[in-house]
Amino acid sequence: MSSPAWAEPDTSTPAASVNNFDTNESASIPSGAAAAAGGETVIAPSSKANLVQRIFSVVTLALCSAMAVTAVYVLLNVGFTDEKEISEAFVGFYMIIFSMLLAGYEIMWWMPVPWVNKSLRKNFGFLYGLKGKAGFIIYVAILNFGLIGSNDAEVGGSGYTVEEFNIAVGLCMLLNGLCHFFIYCRHHEHFETYEAPSAGLMKESGLT
Repeated sequence: MSSPAWAEPDTSTPAASVNNFDTNESASIPSGAAAAAGGETVIAPSSKANLVQRIFSVVTLALCSAMAVTAVYVLLNVGFTDEKEISEAFVGFYMIIFSMLLAGYEIMWWMPVPWVNKSLRKNFGFLYGLKGKAGFIIYVAILNFGLIGSNDAEVGGSGYTVEEFNIAVGLCMLLNGLCHFFIYCRHHEHFETYEAPSAGLMKESGLT
Protein backbone atom coordinates (compact mmCIF):
# COMPACT_ATOMS: atom_id res chain seq x y z
CA MET A 1 0.00 0.00 0.00
CA SER A 2 1.49 3.24 -1.09
CA SER A 3 1.95 6.03 1.46
CA PRO A 4 -0.39 9.01 1.09
CA ALA A 5 1.02 12.02 -0.70
CA TRP A 6 1.30 14.85 1.74
CA ALA A 7 1.11 18.37 0.44
CA GLU A 8 4.30 20.38 0.89
CA PRO A 9 3.82 23.07 3.55
CA ASP A 10 3.87 26.66 2.37
CA THR A 11 6.61 27.53 4.84
CA SER A 12 9.14 25.57 2.77
CA THR A 13 8.88 28.20 0.05
CA PRO A 14 10.15 31.67 1.12
CA ALA A 15 7.84 33.52 -1.23
CA ALA A 16 4.86 31.53 -0.07
CA SER A 17 5.66 32.02 3.60
CA VAL A 18 5.80 35.74 3.10
CA ASN A 19 2.43 35.67 1.41
CA ASN A 20 0.93 33.85 4.42
CA PHE A 21 1.17 36.99 6.54
CA ASP A 22 -1.69 39.41 6.66
CA THR A 23 -0.70 42.23 4.33
CA ASN A 24 -3.91 44.19 4.60
CA GLU A 25 -2.40 46.69 7.04
CA SER A 26 0.72 47.41 4.98
CA ALA A 27 -1.23 47.50 1.75
CA SER A 28 -3.53 50.13 3.14
CA ILE A 29 -0.63 52.61 3.51
CA PRO A 30 0.11 54.32 0.21
CA SER A 31 3.69 54.64 -1.00
CA GLY A 32 3.26 58.30 -1.90
CA ALA A 33 4.45 61.35 -0.01
CA ALA A 34 1.67 61.34 2.57
CA ALA A 35 -0.82 58.94 4.12
CA ALA A 36 -3.85 59.57 6.28
CA ALA A 37 -3.43 57.91 9.66
CA GLY A 38 -5.75 58.66 12.54
CA GLY A 39 -7.06 61.77 10.80
CA GLU A 40 -3.54 63.27 10.53
CA THR A 41 -1.31 63.65 7.49
CA VAL A 42 1.86 61.61 7.89
CA ILE A 43 4.79 62.42 5.58
CA ALA A 44 6.66 59.36 4.34
CA PRO A 45 10.33 59.23 5.44
CA SER A 46 11.59 59.27 1.84
CA SER A 47 9.59 62.42 1.13
CA LYS A 48 11.00 64.12 4.22
CA ALA A 49 14.51 63.22 3.07
CA ASN A 50 13.90 64.59 -0.41
CA LEU A 51 12.50 67.82 1.05
CA VAL A 52 15.57 68.32 3.27
CA GLN A 53 17.89 67.70 0.32
CA ARG A 54 16.02 70.22 -1.84
CA ILE A 55 16.09 72.86 0.89
CA PHE A 56 19.84 72.46 1.33
CA SER A 57 20.35 72.70 -2.43
CA VAL A 58 18.24 75.85 -2.83
CA VAL A 59 19.94 77.54 0.14
CA THR A 60 23.37 76.69 -1.27
CA LEU A 61 22.45 78.13 -4.67
CA ALA A 62 21.19 81.35 -3.06
CA LEU A 63 24.36 81.73 -0.99
CA CYS A 64 26.55 81.09 -4.05
CA SER A 65 24.74 83.90 -5.87
CA ALA A 66 25.16 86.27 -2.92
CA MET A 67 28.83 85.37 -2.62
CA ALA A 68 29.45 86.03 -6.32
CA VAL A 69 27.70 89.42 -6.06
CA THR A 70 29.86 90.37 -3.08
CA ALA A 71 33.03 89.40 -4.94
CA VAL A 72 32.00 91.46 -7.97
CA TYR A 73 31.50 94.53 -5.76
CA VAL A 74 34.96 93.99 -4.28
CA LEU A 75 36.58 93.74 -7.71
CA LEU A 76 34.77 96.84 -8.96
CA ASN A 77 36.01 98.89 -6.03
CA VAL A 78 39.61 97.67 -5.89
CA GLY A 79 42.12 100.23 -7.13
CA PHE A 80 45.03 97.78 -7.66
CA THR A 81 47.35 100.43 -6.20
CA ASP A 82 49.13 98.32 -3.58
CA GLU A 83 49.80 94.76 -2.53
CA LYS A 84 46.80 94.61 -0.18
CA GLU A 85 44.32 95.57 -2.89
CA ILE A 86 45.86 93.13 -5.36
CA SER A 87 45.54 90.29 -2.82
CA GLU A 88 41.92 91.31 -2.20
CA ALA A 89 41.28 91.16 -5.94
CA PHE A 90 42.68 87.62 -6.04
CA VAL A 91 40.45 86.57 -3.14
CA GLY A 92 37.45 88.11 -4.89
CA PHE A 93 38.32 86.30 -8.10
CA TYR A 94 38.58 82.96 -6.32
CA MET A 95 35.28 83.62 -4.56
CA ILE A 96 33.59 83.97 -7.95
CA ILE A 97 35.24 80.81 -9.32
CA PHE A 98 34.42 78.67 -6.27
CA SER A 99 30.85 79.94 -5.95
CA MET A 100 30.28 79.17 -9.64
CA LEU A 101 31.78 75.70 -9.17
CA LEU A 102 29.55 74.92 -6.20
CA ALA A 103 26.49 76.35 -7.95
CA GLY A 104 27.35 74.32 -11.05
CA TYR A 105 27.26 71.11 -9.02
CA GLU A 106 23.90 72.01 -7.49
CA ILE A 107 22.48 72.84 -10.93
CA MET A 108 23.68 69.45 -12.20
CA TRP A 109 21.76 67.87 -9.29
CA TRP A 110 18.54 69.54 -10.51
CA MET A 111 19.08 69.58 -14.28
CA PRO A 112 22.00 67.32 -15.26
CA VAL A 113 23.87 68.09 -18.48
CA PRO A 114 25.93 64.97 -19.36
CA TRP A 115 29.12 66.57 -20.65
CA VAL A 116 29.21 69.25 -17.93
CA ASN A 117 28.54 66.70 -15.19
CA LYS A 118 31.21 64.38 -16.56
CA SER A 119 33.78 67.18 -16.52
CA LEU A 120 32.85 68.22 -12.96
CA ARG A 121 33.03 64.63 -11.73
CA LYS A 122 36.41 64.11 -13.36
CA ASN A 123 38.04 67.27 -12.00
CA PHE A 124 36.11 67.95 -8.79
CA GLY A 125 35.01 64.53 -7.62
CA PHE A 126 35.12 65.55 -3.96
CA LEU A 127 31.87 67.49 -4.51
CA TYR A 128 30.05 64.23 -5.27
CA GLY A 129 30.30 63.05 -1.67
CA LEU A 130 28.28 64.75 1.05
CA LYS A 131 31.24 65.15 3.42
CA GLY A 132 33.44 66.47 0.62
CA LYS A 133 30.80 68.99 -0.42
CA ALA A 134 30.23 70.11 3.18
CA GLY A 135 33.97 70.61 3.65
CA PHE A 136 34.18 72.63 0.44
CA ILE A 137 31.26 74.85 1.54
CA ILE A 138 33.08 75.61 4.81
CA TYR A 139 36.30 76.37 2.91
CA VAL A 140 34.45 78.73 0.56
CA ALA A 141 32.81 80.43 3.56
CA ILE A 142 36.22 81.17 5.08
CA LEU A 143 37.23 83.05 1.92
CA ASN A 144 34.58 85.66 2.71
CA PHE A 145 36.34 86.56 5.96
CA GLY A 146 39.53 87.27 4.03
CA LEU A 147 37.94 90.49 2.76
CA ILE A 148 36.90 91.94 6.12
CA GLY A 149 37.84 95.61 6.32
CA SER A 150 38.49 95.81 2.60
CA ASN A 151 35.53 97.84 1.41
CA ASP A 152 32.95 100.20 2.84
CA ALA A 153 31.04 100.82 -0.41
CA GLU A 154 27.28 100.29 -0.28
CA VAL A 155 25.75 97.22 -1.89
CA GLY A 156 23.14 98.62 -4.25
CA GLY A 157 20.53 100.53 -2.27
CA SER A 158 20.44 98.03 0.59
CA GLY A 159 22.06 100.34 3.13
CA TYR A 160 24.68 97.69 3.92
CA THR A 161 28.36 98.05 3.09
CA VAL A 162 30.25 95.43 1.11
CA GLU A 163 32.06 94.43 4.31
CA GLU A 164 28.82 93.91 6.26
CA PHE A 165 27.21 92.00 3.42
CA ASN A 166 30.36 89.93 3.01
CA ILE A 167 30.42 88.95 6.71
CA ALA A 168 26.72 88.00 6.61
CA VAL A 169 27.20 85.82 3.52
CA GLY A 170 30.28 84.18 5.05
CA LEU A 171 28.46 83.35 8.28
CA CYS A 172 25.46 81.93 6.42
CA MET A 173 27.71 79.84 4.17
CA LEU A 174 29.64 78.55 7.19
CA LEU A 175 26.39 77.65 8.94
CA ASN A 176 25.24 75.87 5.79
CA GLY A 177 28.36 73.71 5.68
CA LEU A 178 28.14 72.88 9.39
CA CYS A 179 24.46 71.95 9.00
CA HIS A 180 25.43 69.58 6.17
CA PHE A 181 27.85 67.82 8.53
CA PHE A 182 25.39 67.81 11.44
CA ILE A 183 22.49 66.35 9.45
CA TYR A 184 24.79 63.81 7.80
CA CYS A 185 26.20 62.60 11.14
CA ARG A 186 23.18 62.89 13.47
CA HIS A 187 20.21 62.47 11.11
CA HIS A 188 21.68 60.42 8.31
CA GLU A 189 18.25 59.15 7.28
CA HIS A 190 17.67 62.47 5.51
CA PHE A 191 20.54 61.69 3.14
CA GLU A 192 19.97 57.96 2.68
CA THR A 193 18.23 58.56 -0.66
CA TYR A 194 20.73 61.22 -1.78
CA GLU A 195 22.26 60.49 -5.18
CA ALA A 196 24.99 62.56 -6.79
CA PRO A 197 24.29 63.45 -10.44
CA SER A 198 25.44 60.63 -12.75
CA ALA A 199 24.55 62.01 -16.20
CA GLY A 200 27.34 61.35 -18.69
CA LEU A 201 28.82 58.57 -16.54
CA MET A 202 26.23 55.81 -16.87
CA LYS A 203 26.98 54.97 -20.50
CA GLU A 204 30.71 54.56 -19.96
CA SER A 205 30.22 52.27 -16.96
CA GLY A 206 27.99 49.96 -19.04
CA LEU A 207 24.89 50.61 -16.96
CA THR A 208 22.87 51.81 -19.94
